[in-house]
Amino acid sequence: MFRSESYSKNPIHRWLAHIQIQLILGGVSALTVLAEEERPEQGIFKGSFLILYANHVYKHTYINNNISIFVKQVKAMDHTKRIKTIINKQQGTLLSSDVDEYNIPRTYVAMMVAEGTIERIDRGVYVLPDSLEDWMLILQKKYPNLIYSHETALFLHGLSDRTPFEYSATVPSGYKVVNAIREKAKIYYIKKELHLMGVTEERTPLGNTITVYNVERTMCDVVRSRNRMDLQIVSNALTRSLKKKNVDYALLMGYARKLNVEKLLNMYMEMLT
Repeated sequence: MFRSESYSKNPIHRWLAHIQIQLILGGVSALTVLAEEERPEQGIFKGSFLILYANHVYKHTYINNNISIFVKQVKAMDHTKRIKTIINKQQGTLLSSDVDEYNIPRTYVAMMVAEGTIERIDRGVYVLPDSLEDWMLILQKKYPNLIYSHETALFLHGLSDRTPFEYSATVPSGYKVVNAIREKAKIYYIKKELHLMGVTEERTPLGNTITVYNVERTMCDVVRSRNRMDLQIVSNALTRSLKKKNVDYALLMGYARKLNVEKLLNMYMEMLT
């Protein structure tokens, strides 16, 4: 490496720097004029050498730029492919949190929206054109503390024939429920220590996997919250659940004790059997 003062005094170094600047600004053609009009001190360089050096630098820069463009294109194709894989896996639905999870820059989502490959239907929510939005999946992805329960759980477990007009979900006490949730879901609260009790997975009508309370927990929930529900739905659901062969009654009564509905649940079971 040369120090700056020696570099500035050395005609060769100064001339090479001048060549590179001219190359960036005007390309090889600019250097042809430069070679004819200027000469370095002491006549060290000739025009032919200048053009040879310029071509070398130009080709090197051209190759590097094209490699850089190619790498960016490959990365873009890779990110786009991964986004499409996520969308297809989720039956046509994509959230910003999905691309964040896979460390995909959100700019690629914006590019796909601009191209018309996907559509933005809500803040951070995208779908394939002409596909149905799976709001059960979307809500739970955006607000992971929501666990589907009560009427929605009954529907998902096949214990109710009524398609809910709004989703029912349970959140831990103290959880701040924003308006975006209230607009689409009926919210129930439970102590934090009981929030995850009885959690299982089910599929939405569109085929996506979501978290929901199991049958035993749901039976306790509908008894506990009977005053906020249609009593006909409660009665029919309990009757159906008692006929299911895979109900774990030990687990059921354990949940009932923790939720303080053991006596009430026993009363319903005696009435319905």
